[in-house]
Amino acid sequence: MSTENLFVSNVFQRRDVSLDFPSNKRVIRIVNTKMTGTCWDSSSTDVTYHDILTLADHEVIVSVPDFLLVSKRQEHTTKMAEILTKLRVPEFEQPPIIDKIFMAVELADNPHWPIACLIMDITLFHQKISMTYQLDCFEKVRIDSLEGTVRHKQCVICKESLDHFEGVEEGIDRGQLIRLPCSHIFHQDCIFQWLTMSQLCPLCRYSVPVVEQARPVVEQVMPVVEQTTEPSKPSWRQLHWPMLVTATAGGILTAMLVCKLLKQSRV
Repeated sequence: MSTENLFVSNVFQRRDVSLDFPSNKRVIRIVNTKMTGTCWDSSSTDVTYHDILTLADHEVIVSVPDFLLVSKRQEHTTKMAEILTKLRVPEFEQPPIIDKIFMAVELADNPHWPIACLIMDITLFHQKISMTYQLDCFEKVRIDSLEGTVRHKQCVICKESLDHFEGVEEGIDRGQLIRLPCSHIFHQDCIFQWLTMSQLCPLCRYSVPVVEQARPVVEQVMPVVEQTTEPSKPSWRQLHWPMLVTATAGGILTAMLVCKLLKQSRV
C-alpha cells in the first residue's frame, strides 16, 4: 500500500444563504479540513473516504472596495496569509488560496451572499484489488488456426503482430492466443498481465466479468491533530461534510475531481 497527499481548495459564493450585512462588507467563511481516503487502483475514480476532521472554522469580514484596491493588495494579502497560518494552512499553499479569495470577492454579485473558502488536506491510500476472472471468458486460440490477415494484426499491448515469435522469452508460448468475449485477440501472456492491472479490454473498454473482487479491510487512522485556534462564531449555520461534496452552483470539489487532480499530478 502506498500513500499520496493532495491539497485542494475551492472558493465560491454561497447562493443558498443570505446575511444581513452592510452592502460594503463581504463575509468570508474559511474551513480547513483534513481527510483520508482509499483509492482503489483498478478504477481511477473509485475513492472511498473514511474520516474528515475540521482543523479550523473561521470567519473574516472585509470591506469593499478597500479590499480590492490595487494599492492595498499587498497589505490585505499579508493579513490573509497571517489568518491562514493561524488556521494551519501550509505557507506554500497559501498564495493560490488568497488569489481565489480576491477573485471571489471581486466577482461577488450579491453583497448578502457569503463567500465560502473550503480547504482540504487529503491523504489517499492506494490499495490493489484482488480480482478472479470467470474462466469461460478466455477462449484459447492457436495462431495456426487463424487466417493470414488476422495473424498479422497487432497485439495492442506489446505492439507486436500476433504471429511474432522473435525475442520471446524461453518458456512463453506465443503460439497461444486469448480471445475475450468482446472478440478481441491478444497474446496470452500479454492479456493476463494486463488484467492484473485493469479489468477492461485495452481496445474497446469491455469489462471482463469477475467471480469476486475482494477488497482488503482498510483501517486507516486519522492523525491526531489538535485545534490551535479558537473558532469564530459563524454568521450562518455550521458547514457539514455532505455539503462540502454536494453544494452549490459555484461548484465544489467532488471525488471525481480529486482523482483527476491525482492523475494530473502524475503526468
